[in-house]
Amino acid sequence: MYGNPLGEERGGAAVLVALAMTCLLGFGALVTDLGLWYLARQQLANAVDAAALAGAGELAQSGSEQSAVEAARQVARANGAPQETLEVGVSPGPPGEKGVRVQAKRRVDFFLA
Repeated sequence: MYGNPLGEERGGAAVLVALAMTCLLGFGALVTDLGLWYLARQQLANAVDAAALAGAGELAQSGSEQSAVEAARQVARANGAPQETLEVGVSPGPPGEKGVRVQAKRRVDFFLA
């Protein structure tokens, strides 16, 4: 009549395993999405950096702001920077010097979230 109250623990491990698997799958999805976001961010940064270097090289070689902007746009396009958010310009620096400024944005669609 007075059985062991802890004796009826059948299936307790299955509940714990189910909870642990849910947490593990959730963290796996989070890590996957953060990895995709970081990869897209690095690819865009590489494309923008390469475009700025190409524009600066063209500006130093030819002195033409228009050809520097066009060179930067071509390199950015070749490296996968989205053209709709790409901003390229020549900005003044210290007296007698100029620099090429390149900015871009990319929307990242998450895979599992």
